[in-house]
Amino acid sequence: MKDKKGIALILAVGILALLAGIATSFALNMRLEYKAAINYYNGIKAHYLAEAAAERAIYELKAHVPTSPFDDLTEDWAASTAYTNTISGDTAESAILDEQRKVNVNTANQTLLENLFTEIGGLDPNALYTKINTNRPYIYLQELMSKGTLDEETEYNVIRDYVTVSSYVDATEAPIVIGANSGRAPININTCDVKVLKSVLKGLEGQINSVTYSISDTEATNVANDIINGSTSSGGADGRPFSSWKEFEDCLYDVLAVPPTGSVVDGDISSEEATLIINNCNPNMSLFSFPFDRALPSTSTTEFCFNSGGYYEITGTGDVLIAGLPAATREIRAIVRIYDIYVQTTNDDFRSEDFNGDWNLNDGGAFPLLDETSAPGSANLPGSATGLDYNEDGFITDNVSEDLNGNGELCVATAKKVTWFDTCPVESDDLFGHYSIPADARIIPNSIKLGYWNDFELVTEAYTRFQLLGVIGDWSLENFPPGWSPDTDRELCRKWSA
Repeated sequence: MKDKKGIALILAVGILALLAGIATSFALNMRLEYKAAINYYNGIKAHYLAEAAAERAIYELKAHVPTSPFDDLTEDWAASTAYTNTISGDTAESAILDEQRKVNVNTANQTLLENLFTEIGGLDPNALYTKINTNRPYIYLQELMSKGTLDEETEYNVIRDYVTVSSYVDATEAPIVIGANSGRAPININTCDVKVLKSVLKGLEGQINSVTYSISDTEATNVANDIINGSTSSGGADGRPFSSWKEFEDCLYDVLAVPPTGSVVDGDISSEEATLIINNCNPNMSLFSFPFDRALPSTSTTEFCFNSGGYYEITGTGDVLIAGLPAATREIRAIVRIYDIYVQTTNDDFRSEDFNGDWNLNDGGAFPLLDETSAPGSANLPGSATGLDYNEDGFITDNVSEDLNGNGELCVATAKKVTWFDTCPVESDDLFGHYSIPADARIIPNSIKLGYWNDFELVTEAYTRFQLLGVIGDWSLENFPPGWSPDTDRELCRKWSA
């Protein structure tokens, strides 16, 4: 019995040691769980801060859009960190990129995409274009990897900052860029990277006055530099940002300046090459080659624009700080559309089927067909002394139906957006002292006119593009080119983007 007296003490000490180990392990686990809970809490907090930053960016963009029709890098939203909020010592930061600065892989043609991949470097331009083209269109940019089979590290991550699938696509502007799938996505010249800018310019080729011209790599580099920094001859004054096509054309070749400025004067390109660039990049007309109608180059890329098209990429970052040190950071990215674009480019965009303005469908049913020969006004058509060419088929005939699309309904949807048949308000007409308002014209005082207005009839008095330039540009009504007259230059509603 004497040999067993110490067993109880040993057992007691062992049990206490075991309990101490369990208690220590429990305390350590509790501490780890506490830290995990704090980290989770901070992570959730950082996530909501990131969401708050994104919402702040959306709010600021919505406030910005009504006050500025153009987007450029000098504006608040375009800063590397656009907006910052401090909330109880934590921060919510947002960064914004407009999607129009990027190349839309769904619509870009082969020339533009291969130019871009060459400028980025380290890629096989033709192989990468083939991968993308074979599997487009794409709904999400990440589909370039799953659907387009791009390698994430060596291809997707290299190009992702220069391409998009979410920019504004102009499906109505004609002609459509050669080689594009559908529509066309212009590039915001005011915000795009120099690599994108050069990609639009390089390799353009077309005829000017029956002579073929092209833009080389060196010429594209020089012109891109002039666009970003201004030409040497102007001391940089004619560089971006641009708010009109005339400003862009001045950067290339200001035909009105004395002495003239721009890339042509710098010797970067010839005047014919300037016209080639304008014909590719300006979706409207050219001011450099009479009769001032656009001729799309045989090798083209896409056009420029001066705004975001409504699409922005927002990056919201939330930082939770403890004692001034970062405890958690979360980042979210989202593509948002702040506004949509309504485009009118053709005669049919502006007018309705209601030719005579009585708000009835004259199709020979409930309301009689129209007689063009008895309509007031002169059509000024060969062999026709009087009449009005309601349906614009080039002939004065009787029994004309207003039901152009044959659906049995009076289609006036576009006329609701533009008071086409009512002529311009009297105040605007009197501005030129030129247009004679028909006696039966339906006038809406103080009505709003969108875009470039024309009466769309082949009458002798009509607004022209040069009268428009005389009002909004530097052209006076006396500065018409030699040989021009209102009767020889009809502009039936070309899109005029300021």
